[in-house]
Amino acid sequence: MDGYDFDGLTRTVAQSRRSLLGGALALAGGWVGIANIEARNKHKKKHGRKTKSKALAFNRYGCVDVGQACRGDSSNCCSGICEGVAPRKGKPDQSRCVAHNTSICTPVLNICTTGSESTCNANNASTHCTLTTGNAGFCADFTLGAAQLCRTCSRDTDCQAEFGPRVACVVFTGICSTYCPATGGTACMPAGD
Repeated sequence: MDGYDFDGLTRTVAQSRRSLLGGALALAGGWVGIANIEARNKHKKKHGRKTKSKALAFNRYGCVDVGQACRGDSSNCCSGICEGVAPRKGKPDQSRCVAHNTSICTPVLNICTTGSESTCNANNASTHCTLTTGNAGFCADFTLGAAQLCRTCSRDTDCQAEFGPRVACVVFTGICSTYCPATGGTACMPAGD
């Protein structure tokens, strides 16, 4: 082998090494690029689009009606009772405001709209279905008379400090609108069930 062939072989090997090194760097760069893309996609999946939580549906009394979402916070509910826990971030709210002491009462059976004096407790003729500020049926005891129980209230908890836990803030409308005019038609009625 003469010097000329040896120089050519050396150049060829050097070029091959540079090509090999360049190829290896390009391959490594490709893997880094793929890793970056995968990391971004994983981040997008994990942190995806932010879901806006719906605003609570407050009624005219400034509280949430029975059956509506309450975000696991009883103080949002007119009834003062939120069933369920607050949702995790990005999850739908499964908690709802619930009624209490309804007996057979529904909003449709409200004495103020039906005019029917049927009782909601067979053992007490002074019990009638009413409607709460949270739009729930409530079996109320009228033994003391509504006029004695007129109070300015918006939530059942507004009444409970004075009258105990089995009380609701009811609304007298329709044919009952003559009851409690000074309070806007609201009264703290005890449960009759």
